[in-house]
Amino acid sequence: MVSGQPRAGIKITLNGEKTASTETDANGRYFFAGLPAGSSYSITPAGAGMNFTPTSRSFKNLGQDESADFVVPLESYKISGRVMSASQPLRGINMVLGGSKSASTTSDANGNYAFSDLPGGGSYTITPAPQLNFRPASRSFNNLRRNESADFVVPSESYKISGRVMSASQPLSGVKVILEGSMLTSTTTDADGSYTFTKLRAGGTYTITPRAKASFSPPSRSFNNLRRDESADFVGPAKREEKETPTTTECSDSEKQRVGASLIAKFAAQWRRTIERDRARIIAATVGVDNRNAEARLGEIEFRPAFTRCSSAVITASYAWEVKVDLAQGVKAVTVPKVKRFACGKVLGAWVCN
Repeated sequence: MVSGQPRAGIKITLNGEKTASTETDANGRYFFAGLPAGSSYSITPAGAGMNFTPTSRSFKNLGQDESADFVVPLESYKISGRVMSASQPLRGINMVLGGSKSASTTSDANGNYAFSDLPGGGSYTITPAPQLNFRPASRSFNNLRRNESADFVVPSESYKISGRVMSASQPLSGVKVILEGSMLTSTTTDADGSYTFTKLRAGGTYTITPRAKASFSPPSRSFNNLRRDESADFVGPAKREEKETPTTTECSDSEKQRVGASLIAKFAAQWRRTIERDRARIIAATVGVDNRNAEARLGEIEFRPAFTRCSSAVITASYAWEVKVDLAQGVKAVTVPKVKRFACGKVLGAWVCN
């Protein structure tokens, strides 16, 4: 028997005055007949990866029909491992267990996680939440018969953002281009109007803004969760117009505050709808593939304006999602902080924001 269930095909060996072997039938039964009375015998079961209780039975001076039952207690094991990014441990990564048992946990400060009390013989899959490109993407274990380990690593990935800064028809050289977000740096365009920012960390958030006397369209470009090489081109007015246009004076602090408050009042509802469209992606990235019992609530949004010129601004939205999932062991809540930026520019005297 295996935890109360009959087990067929188990080899049973008889030793003593007479030797023989047989296998259990579909009901887990076996027998040895025609054994001479008065002799001694031992019965021993054998099965790959099975620890029988007792390990064998002995009968001395056999004087009647006897029975010898054997049981394999239900064994449990664990699957544990570590979550790393290059050489650094990753804390708070959601790890999902699927298969014969479902559960989830998060990695600790050292990147370690563990799923314990997994019934032996079951099949299990470990999947880290897909907000990062883990290698491997998941690990599977069939017919679990021992403690196993499953480590996951995020390769050190980096990308670039490049582009050109143009007037209506000509490249603009020497224009300062600012990179903000997960990395802060700047560069200037070459003779062809081209610029490049390299070695940008995967998953980072970046904003590109050209700085010059002219106004560019768009005023800036933002990239959230960078996962590939990207491009961002900017176009200013024709050179003839640039010469005719007087230099724009710097805005006063009071003017920036007034315009910033006006933009937030006008576009806040639109920006909130844009952010709320991320709800399904936030749940999938936080909870993983099994998110049927999960929900995400968007908290308060803080909008902060920053003006690159009097005619262009970047509005930074800071907020957090409260993700809750109903697991077998209870409700689990995870707070996911986020930042999103919106570009605004003045076109024909009116402010327009993305």
